[in-house]
Amino acid sequence: MSDSHGCVPYVAIARLSRWSINLFMLTGVFFALCIEHQPEALIWWRVLLAFVGLCFAAFANYCINEWYDAPFDALHPEKKNRPGAMGLLKGRWVVCEYVFLAGLALLCEWFVGSRLVWVLLVFLVAGMCYNIPPIRLKDKPFFDVLSESLNHPLRFLLGWSVVSSGSLPWLLLLACWMLGSYLMTLKRFAEFRLLRAHQGVAEAYRRSFSAYSERRLGMLCVAYAVIMLITFSIALVSIDSIFYAVIPLMLLLLVWYSWIGCQTDSPVQHPETLYRKEPFFMMVVTVVLLAVLILLYRSSVV
Repeated sequence: MSDSHGCVPYVAIARLSRWSINLFMLTGVFFALCIEHQPEALIWWRVLLAFVGLCFAAFANYCINEWYDAPFDALHPEKKNRPGAMGLLKGRWVVCEYVFLAGLALLCEWFVGSRLVWVLLVFLVAGMCYNIPPIRLKDKPFFDVLSESLNHPLRFLLGWSVVSSGSLPWLLLLACWMLGSYLMTLKRFAEFRLLRAHQGVAEAYRRSFSAYSERRLGMLCVAYAVIMLITFSIALVSIDSIFYAVIPLMLLLLVWYSWIGCQTDSPVQHPETLYRKEPFFMMVVTVVLLAVLILLYRSSVV
């Protein structure tokens, strides 16, 4: 069946439209610049090449995700129309596509620096552990969120490493991980509510849902948000006490995003579409982030 569709299904499984998620890498770039205050270290072709490599790696992970999720996506009211769920793929070509994209990703990072190659290797291995049996952390309650959200600190670290060769910002990495865990748990919450209307579909589609409930997912969201807020606040306040003023804004954004996540058929299920579906929220997030970066830059100068 796949032959009659040519290469179209294989282009689709890379999910090229989700490239914007990788822009999170730029937070690592700008935080490194603001904290270490070394503008001469910013070389735009290195940033661009690192970003392109990250996109290739993400596309590669989407390929194996599509292949191994195919029987489960067939049960989902929306994802059943994906190429894998419709039986339009052949395993050998999916493997070839993965190797090609992962190879391009590592090649891009190799031109930027060896440290980035190692970070991207962890990114690719994490994708394998998340998707491929017998490990397949995607099916393990709690580990599914923690393993998927590991991509957030890795993206941050990739951006940081483009500019800085200094010590790793452990508190910031932990904050990024917990932020990712909060976002992914809220995404699970929205999916769980959507699929709850279809008897037995939630657990069949995502095995980890057998251990979840709306209350449990809500509590996990709060826990991850609190840990993120504490670690990020400590990291910033240790630089300058002025960042105490930023904490209420971050709390407001978390509450606001949680409210969006509680909507019927919430857009948090597709984070890459938020800039279209919740433009005002994304604008406020951007303004707060810019404010943090400006304060960070001024504090490092002083």
